[in-house]
Amino acid sequence: MFFILSFFLTFLTIYSKNLRENLLVGQTKRFNVEKNDLNTIYVHLIPHSHDDVGWLKTYEQYYYGLNNKVQWAGIQYTIDSVVRSLFFDQTKKFIQVEIAFFKLWWDEQNDDVRNKTKYLIKNGQFEFINGGWCMNDEATAYYEDIVDQMTLGHQWILDHFQIQPTIGWQLDPFGHTSAQAELFALMGFDAWFFSRIDYQDMNLRKDQKKMELLSIVDQYSIFTHINYNHYEAPPQFSFDSLHNQDPIVDNQNSIHYNVDKRADVLVDYFKQQNQSYIGNILMHTLGTDFGWSNAPMYYKNIDRLIKYINGNKQKYNMQIMYSTPTQYVQAINQLNLQYPTKVDDFMPYADRPNAYWTGYFTSRVSLKLLIKQLGRFAQIQRRFISTLLLNGKSQYVQVNRQQILDAQQIFDQALATNQHHDAVTGTAKQYVTDDYIEMLCNGHQKISQQLYKIMKELIEFEIQDETSQIVFEECNYNQTASSCKLVYEQLKNGNAIQINIIDSKNIPIQDYVQIKVPKINLTIYDQTNKILTGDIVCINNDDDCELYFIYTRNPKQIIEYFRILPNQETPSAIIVLPQGESLQYNSTQDYIQLNNSKQFKLTYKYYLSSEDKQYSGAYIFRPRDSSEEANEFGEIKTHRLYIGKLIQIFYIERDYVHTKIKKLEHNEDTYEIESYITEIPIQKENGKEIVMIISTDIQSEDIFYTDSSGMRMQQRKLNFRPTWDLDVNQPIAGNYYPVNGILQIQNNQTGEVVAILNDRSQGGTSLHSGQLELMIHRRLLKDDARGVGEPLNEKQSNGRGLNQIFQHTLTFFNKNNQPNQARQFQYIQDLKPIIIFSNCKNEVFPQPVKSFKITYPRDLEKLFTTNGQAITKFYLQTIGVDQYIYRIHNLGEEGTFQLPELDQFQIVETTLTGNQLWTEWLDKKLNWKVQEGLQQPKDQPEHNSTVLPQQLRTFRLTKKSNSNQ
Repeated sequence: MFFILSFFLTFLTIYSKNLRENLLVGQTKRFNVEKNDLNTIYVHLIPHSHDDVGWLKTYEQYYYGLNNKVQWAGIQYTIDSVVRSLFFDQTKKFIQVEIAFFKLWWDEQNDDVRNKTKYLIKNGQFEFINGGWCMNDEATAYYEDIVDQMTLGHQWILDHFQIQPTIGWQLDPFGHTSAQAELFALMGFDAWFFSRIDYQDMNLRKDQKKMELLSIVDQYSIFTHINYNHYEAPPQFSFDSLHNQDPIVDNQNSIHYNVDKRADVLVDYFKQQNQSYIGNILMHTLGTDFGWSNAPMYYKNIDRLIKYINGNKQKYNMQIMYSTPTQYVQAINQLNLQYPTKVDDFMPYADRPNAYWTGYFTSRVSLKLLIKQLGRFAQIQRRFISTLLLNGKSQYVQVNRQQILDAQQIFDQALATNQHHDAVTGTAKQYVTDDYIEMLCNGHQKISQQLYKIMKELIEFEIQDETSQIVFEECNYNQTASSCKLVYEQLKNGNAIQINIIDSKNIPIQDYVQIKVPKINLTIYDQTNKILTGDIVCINNDDDCELYFIYTRNPKQIIEYFRILPNQETPSAIIVLPQGESLQYNSTQDYIQLNNSKQFKLTYKYYLSSEDKQYSGAYIFRPRDSSEEANEFGEIKTHRLYIGKLIQIFYIERDYVHTKIKKLEHNEDTYEIESYITEIPIQKENGKEIVMIISTDIQSEDIFYTDSSGMRMQQRKLNFRPTWDLDVNQPIAGNYYPVNGILQIQNNQTGEVVAILNDRSQGGTSLHSGQLELMIHRRLLKDDARGVGEPLNEKQSNGRGLNQIFQHTLTFFNKNNQPNQARQFQYIQDLKPIIIFSNCKNEVFPQPVKSFKITYPRDLEKLFTTNGQAITKFYLQTIGVDQYIYRIHNLGEEGTFQLPELDQFQIVETTLTGNQLWTEWLDKKLNWKVQEGLQQPKDQPEHNSTVLPQQLRTFRLTKKSNSNQ
């Protein structure tokens, strides 16, 4: 077999060499600047297929070619066809972006096809670009989830081919963030490519030759290329089987001979494109959605154009070649041109007047919540399992390592798929969204079953309790009482319930637990059998009650244990009754103030969707009248005040919104706002878009701030863009920005700040001084004509509009003396612990658990211990036997973290996805020149033993063979 393959490769080399010379493409691994003729335009053509990991069809339907009546696509055929074409001609190139599809294809191939594919990859013909599991969204995906999905793809590529992608490829996401630029720079990418920017910005950049630039974020920078024609081929030159394009005929004896005229058209097009870019080297895509299923047909027609144009150099002064983004970037880098810069982002995106893609920031609220919650769950359980693998204290983990990691892989792939730019965005068809949800729930169920088995063993080991009849359950605060079956049955039958909390917060701060309980008084014990105080609040005077208690996190513990039992005689948590004299609250103009904290006004309003030709839809937000104020959403029916020992709750009931405003005693000037929207009623043909508005006395003028995917804050200004004069046609929708964590306003003179943190991606703005506005829910009756083909009209099983609970944290502080306040609440929210309930025989712990057996290894404890004032998040992920990715994010606006010296592990810094050493990437990093008078980027970002504020860094941990835990 090896002899046959070697003979075939020799034949292939000779054949391809002759063909390459005939085509005159001058293809080399690296562009030679010395041969660059300044009078010639060089065009790099990039064959690719844009493959959505779900949109109009599900992920697997797109791969296998199922349900083609909805949309023709069969990605397995594309890869088959491309690989065959490349193998027979070394001049051909193709790029593969989504590993989700490529892994499916790879797993189905025999060794012969795999070997041929490896040869094509090594030869530079088949190249992985981006290399994540999918092409993630940028506005609605959280930074941790973006990093995880990219890591999943990069580690798979590294394991199978020992290579690292070098280019970011974000051609379809609907606007672009500074967080994505920073993350790509940290991944060791030389450049990133995208297409969708505001039409006003695009037109200006084409006129001013600013289609290529350097994006600069703090000390990181990355070369940025904006595509000329989205991700399509030049108009009239897409020879895909999906398009009815006449072929190129170069037979001069044929009456259909047309290569000369078609070449003239193509050359004129590229010369026009050249007017928008610096230099004489261009790049253009050859692709479309789910294209290239008939690669020979596409290549053959392009071959004829290349041969004709390159063969008529004196006429055209143009040379065209098949290429890849990597080759293109290397070529233009050698020209040493000077580029403009950009330090802000490309948000929001509009593709034409009155068409701002700011609705998808909020679309499909339940899917967005599920993704956000499970993403945070994944961070904690990965670290938990990796720690147990390291310390060797769990026999179940050691024996069932592969089974656990297989479950982890299923869960990771589900989460990664949902970062796709038509998944987390809420812009897929309803049945595809249902498939995304099923995928997430299946992955969560598989890893949870493993957690339950681990927890059973640890309870036996640490608590020394009998567990033969133990049952486990997860029940989130926002679920109904009927979902918390174990908790209710145990407590109603007079039995205790155990709360097992997997917590990864690394500072000894106070946090609270909120769980569903029946309407009975209770006693709470911690693991030392100390009694804790709690409050039970039953808003609707039924069995759907909530227990609140506060605990102080012990960073050295991996698990915190509590027990709760019914106790009518001497309870530590009693039912809190509403006050006889409630707060005076009769209108939305009344201020709310609890426990002497800062005051604010709270209103819920709605925008009626436009009746004009451009409707609001899954993507686009367009209110009916941009000059109108939003309408009040529901009249106030009743309100009540509950004052407990730990918490005060002000309950407001409107027609369609039930609100709980909570003030916990340990959080100064901070409120939790829980909004339950029972439905969005629809009348006539208008959709409704629901906003929550917080009004304060802070003089913020027309400036506000939003986070970038949970990372650095971005300054926003009403009706303004930093790099061009904005033509304002939508003063509401055009001022909406994505909020993944924090929306805030501040008085820059006094330092006063008010920030609101959300529990999922939402659109946000500040249309008036002192106000914060978040769009929290949408229900629409029209499609916005951007491809999905159905209105965003989510319903409950009873046919009414989708109900949903939303959680927000509202905090007031002064940035001069509390610069990290908002970030601390983001930290607490991101590290909300995993709570697992279990039944237990004893009311209290058999023996007080004071000395914990399950602890961090000595070096890991050093790595997980915050020092200084930094607010630091730590991540740990298994990537091989005795190898781990350790990632650290200094979330704070101020304060640094010092990396400790280690005894048990070798630690070396890597790029963000752990696929290459940081120093190795720096050695081969491409540097760029910028135009005079502009901010100069750092050639070498500062990475030493000090982790700076807002810095995100990754290391590879390898356990030393002689280390002892």
